[in-house]
Amino acid sequence: GTKRPGYGTLGTPVQIVVNCFKMDLPVGMIHHYDGVLPEDNWFPKKLTMEIVRQMQDQNQTIFTKRGCFDGRKNLYSPVRYPIGD
Repeated sequence: GTKRPGYGTLGTPVQIVVNCFKMDLPVGMIHHYDGVLPEDNWFPKKLTMEIVRQMQDQNQTIFTKRGCFDGRKNLYSPVRYPIGD
C-alpha cells in the first residue's frame, strides 16, 4: 500500500454528526439485494416500506427470515432467498 503523505494544513477542521451506530453481528454472511425501478417510477419511502413488508409477510416460504429494507432499494438478509440471481 501507499503511505498517506500527511494531513495537510489547508481548510478548517469541523465536527460532523453521522447517522450510524456500532453493531456486533454473529459470524456469518449478510446477503444484499439491490432493487431497481425505472427512473421515472419514484415512490414515497413510506409506500416502498409497506410494499416490502407485505411482500415478506405474504411470501414466508421465500422470506424465511425477515430482511432489513432501507426504504429505497437495499434489502439485507441473514439468509439467501431463493429468488434467482
